[in-house]
Amino acid sequence: SGKITISVDVKDFTKTAFRAQVNNFNLNKIVTSIANCNTCLGKVGNTLTTASIKSFDGSFNPDPVNAVDVTVAGVSSTVPAGINLEIVDLNLWNVIKVSYAQFSVKATGLKATLILDKMNWGPIQITSADGSSGPSFDLQLTTSKQSLAIDGRAQVLGKYVVMYLSLSDDGIYGNFMYGLGSGFSVTVELEATGTPGKANFHNQVTATMEGEFITAVVDQATAFLDGLSSAADSAAAAAKKDLDDAKADLDKANRDLQSAKDKATRDLKDAQD
Repeated sequence: SGKITISVDVKDFTKTAFRAQVNNFNLNKIVTSIANCNTCLGKVGNTLTTASIKSFDGSFNPDPVNAVDVTVAGVSSTVPAGINLEIVDLNLWNVIKVSYAQFSVKATGLKATLILDKMNWGPIQITSADGSSGPSFDLQLTTSKQSLAIDGRAQVLGKYVVMYLSLSDDGIYGNFMYGLGSGFSVTVELEATGTPGKANFHNQVTATMEGEFITAVVDQATAFLDGLSSAADSAAAAAKKDLDDAKADLDKANRDLQSAKDKATRDLKDAQD
């Protein structure tokens, strides 16, 4: 079930508007017809049985007069206004679920938003920074607002990286965390608000290391030193025993020698008598 609508508006040979709409469409039908899912992909089980989209609305109505200049990492590009893409509830076989995605370029500027559901790929989990939802990205470069927000957390086998970043006219706030597991983490938090050079300007950077890491290092070092001390004690005890055994052997040899001397003296005296 579902509906696909495609419209083309040809105004002249230099300006053509396109629009595509999809509502409640099951993508498995496309996959089945292309890849013969009954005999091929169906053998995988339920992994590839859920691919659907609630709605998609994409339009391209180019407006070169109001093109938007975009610069990223020193690379500049001109994007024509009149582009709009919007996706709601896209499920790609339970591997990636897009709750909402939107990209638009208008005369007033550019907007891009991506909100995903939580992702769990065995030992890999990807969520929002606080773990309550999925990761998200939001960018606005318009005449009324310039902002960037990134919210995400990636965890692999107990180790994790967390990033929350907000850049806007109100200021900058960022929280970055790296966790090694076993309760140890390093957090860097930065905040800047107000206008530089003005009384309302405030900036702060805080780095925190917490958890059982230091205690664990001290415990391991103590255990190592205790092991060395115990090994040294054992070696000293073994050396003392060897020395005692050697002394006992020497004492016995001296006694045996004295006994032999005494016997020889007696034998000599008896022979003289």
